[in-house]
Amino acid sequence: MCVVIGGVDNRAFQFSTFSQDEINTWINLLNNCLRDVLSVSISGAEPVCSGGQFSVTPLPAGSSITSWISDNLNGLTVTTGGYATRLNNFSGGVNLTASGNYGSSGCTFTSTKQVFVGSPLADNSTLIYPNGGRAVDPVTLLPNTVYQFNSDLVLGASSFTWILPSGFSFVSGQGTSNPGIRTSATYGNYTLYCTADNACGSNWTHSLGIIIDGSCIVCPRIAQDDKPPAAETFAKIALYPNPVSTELNIRLTAPAEQEGELSLIDLYGNIKRQGIIQKGTQWITLGTSDLFPGMYVIKINDGSKEYYRKVLVQH
Repeated sequence: MCVVIGGVDNRAFQFSTFSQDEINTWINLLNNCLRDVLSVSISGAEPVCSGGQFSVTPLPAGSSITSWISDNLNGLTVTTGGYATRLNNFSGGVNLTASGNYGSSGCTFTSTKQVFVGSPLADNSTLIYPNGGRAVDPVTLLPNTVYQFNSDLVLGASSFTWILPSGFSFVSGQGTSNPGIRTSATYGNYTLYCTADNACGSNWTHSLGIIIDGSCIVCPRIAQDDKPPAAETFAKIALYPNPVSTELNIRLTAPAEQEGELSLIDLYGNIKRQGIIQKGTQWITLGTSDLFPGMYVIKINDGSKEYYRKVLVQH
């Protein structure tokens, strides 16, 4: 096989001749080289609080690292030996790139890794909120009720510290970005605090004001006197499954003795479903697959009383 690299006056120069076996050998070497260098990666302890050692693995005998590069020299420098140093109290992501020779094969490699430097990137613009209530502050919630809380995404955070008001308690997810929290049974004004944490330190998120008074933005007024309904009003309605994903079943304890009205209300008081309960009806089915995840309230008016139940939609 001939390899032609140029020509003058339509006359080709034959630079060299290679056999098919030689070409196959080179192709195999190239494939092996690509396979080997693609397996290379940068490793090291994160986050970088003051300094830390980084390395490239796996590297066979005969390998050498020829350079380390940081793409933010104001925030992180790195020596030729791979030791990184944090500068100027910087916090954020930095790309580290290592280049070198892979073994004795003649292959070269370049590997890049984004490492996190410093404490988490949380500040007063980082919001905490119950499901469906982002950017509502203060938010009004029901007493003695479990809500799923969330924090905006915080780069560099490995855990979260939630500081609960008096009377509030954790139900699940303590130390995470989305704990389940039970509100106080006592009406009043409260403040919820949160920090995003990692090994380098902590930063505060925006705090959240909470009003507990029995009526709220995230659910409709549950009684005309703003007090929780008596337990017997709940006994008349059974919901399943709860949480629900695609289809909610509602069962009355007995067939309706007269016409009534059913409403499904979202966290902002918007009616998402509404219909008439015909006399004699005991079972009702509602589709929920198109609803946003979050807490909703079922309201049933049987003509003389109103009954309320909460349902959680999850997909």
